[in-house]
Amino acid sequence: MSIFDQKEHLFTSIDELLNEQNQLWLLGAGISKSAGIPLMGPLTVLVRQEFEKGQDELGNRYQSIQDCLPEDANVEDILSHLGDMIALAERSADGIINHAGRDWTLEDLQRLHRSTLSIIRKIVRWGAHKDEDDDWVRWNRQSSEVTVEGHCQFVEALYGRRQGRTTRTPISFFTTNYDTLLEDALGLCEVSTFDGFAGGAVGFWDPGDTSFNTQPSRNGHAQQDARIYKLHGSIDWVRGADEIVLRQRDGTNYPDSSGSLLIYPQATKYELTQKDPFASLFTAFRTALSNTEESRVLAVCGYSFGDDHINEEITRALCLPRANLTLLAFVLEGEGETAKERLPDQLAKWLNPANDWSEQVYVATDRGVYHGSLENQCPVPDGTLPWWKFSGLTQFLKHGPQALQNHE
Repeated sequence: MSIFDQKEHLFTSIDELLNEQNQLWLLGAGISKSAGIPLMGPLTVLVRQEFEKGQDELGNRYQSIQDCLPEDANVEDILSHLGDMIALAERSADGIINHAGRDWTLEDLQRLHRSTLSIIRKIVRWGAHKDEDDDWVRWNRQSSEVTVEGHCQFVEALYGRRQGRTTRTPISFFTTNYDTLLEDALGLCEVSTFDGFAGGAVGFWDPGDTSFNTQPSRNGHAQQDARIYKLHGSIDWVRGADEIVLRQRDGTNYPDSSGSLLIYPQATKYELTQKDPFASLFTAFRTALSNTEESRVLAVCGYSFGDDHINEEITRALCLPRANLTLLAFVLEGEGETAKERLPDQLAKWLNPANDWSEQVYVATDRGVYHGSLENQCPVPDGTLPWWKFSGLTQFLKHGPQALQNHE
């Protein structure tokens, strides 16, 4: 008897959770890796390389910030630190702070911040690969190999085998990714989507209420089949004149945003993160998670659980009296003797049976399934289960538990 026969109820339960009417998805950088967009580690390397190519004062300043942070600091940590320095300079009497033995003006800091964001935008837009020497190299504009096929397959699986798109509650997608692949895939698959912007190719921020639920209905059904909340911004968002937030068409020199690209990590204290669109986005995330009137499933893929702000919102929602939220996380286990060592720290905490709500937590990994405890309830002795990958999850969405049986 196979593990699938013995534990069929667990796989069926997870399959049924993905059929729930009220679905929330939290998607991280891992879903775009196979599309040609580097994860945070390689992205950090590529940003540093771009500054080194310039061999100018701006690159020297960037390196001095990186040198003062822990060795494993990534480019989001650098942006957060730079944002804190900007806040200090804004509060100083002369707009100058001293850092690493040199004076920095507010203009210096803002220019470095804009330049870093601009480099990130180019890398995310055009992708990157490893060359024959195993070094990271970003694609140029003529040879981009960023692909959208995997995202399209995910969207088709989610809106295909699963419940019909005209009768279900709109799916809410929360993502920390800067790229536009998810919204591009929804459009290519003809899924009506609202992302908080009104207008056309050039759009303006107009989210309505914090749930993005202000659009008129059509034939008794919600007009959107999907809502997208980009919690850390996007490579096509800029802050234009009069503080208006705009979605900018790629390749244009308008609107004149003076380089004010809206990509911000959650840790930064830079004041723009306290304004829209970010204030509305996190309010929407909190509202969606904390709705106790309807049962909801928060499915997670490609997210490493390293964002304290996001984790705190999930914890708060799980702890609510009469909470109707079920967490379903798809992750790769790491190295270690115990599940507590192999799973992300935050997931191990949520699975602790001491929590009254641990039964609301499912973790599907390459090695099995955890539910309500750190005991693997269907360990796979040989091989791995593929559903922790974006492509493997897509196959599970499309075919159900049958998609896993070839991987025993």
